[in-house]
Amino acid sequence: MKQKIAKGIRVVTVPPVLVSAMLLILYQVYGDEFASGTMLLCGIFFLALLPVLAYPLASWGYQRRKHPNRFLTLREKQRNLAFLLTPVGYFLGWIAGWLGHCSAMMMGVLTVI
Repeated sequence: MKQKIAKGIRVVTVPPVLVSAMLLILYQVYGDEFASGTMLLCGIFFLALLPVLAYPLASWGYQRRKHPNRFLTLREKQRNLAFLLTPVGYFLGWIAGWLGHCSAMMMGVLTVI
């Protein structure tokens, strides 16, 4: 039972779920003062979905690559790609917010790395 609770906590507290929840809560509380619907979807895509895409992308092109002392496992490749795509998502989100003239609150969320 404890393992199921621990797994549930791990799933709910992963960063993409938390950032999506934060964006949705801020939108619910502040509405259009926080962001337009389009910018909300852009924020969820760039901050939550883009890092999650690292997992199927890494699996799709997975080949065992030689690291200095060992082979890189699929899980390690997925994590490395997710860590790479997270700042890329923030940067692309910032560009979309800048081009979309989003609110200062939303830009604040998009510029926090």
